Amino acid sequence: MTQRGGELYLWVNGLLYLVFGLWCAIDPTWTSQAVGFQLPGNQGLTEFVAVYGGLEFGVGAFFILAARTSALRYAGLLFGTCFYLGIFVFRSFQIAQTGFDIGAGLNFYIAEGVFVLWSVLVLRKHRSA
Repeated sequence: MTQRGGELYLWVNGLLYLVFGLWCAIDPTWTSQAVGFQLPGNQGLTEFVAVYGGLEFGVGAFFILAARTSALRYAGLLFGTCFYLGIFVFRSFQIAQTGFDIGAGLNFYIAEGVFVLWSVLVLRKHRSA
């Protein structure tokens, strides 16, 4: 994988997270139910929109900036590795405790595993270039 592989990784992540962030803000009831959350009143709704919508949008913006700015590319790849590895490890721990009956979370788990592997491969190639 070349420098282009790193850019592609960052662009894909950026676009996914921008879309997911907006989706959480536009239709929080549907998206929260899709991931197994219930939103108890305005407090739960506000927290979900802020954390899921705002945080995902911010993560997406960072990935896009890293894709567009060569000086940020390594930081973006390193962030992606840490980001997905943390989610993947913690979800793995929970699956070990409760089993694979996690609904749509299983799809996220598989995707997170793919993104961890992709980020590690791209990061290794980026460092050796």
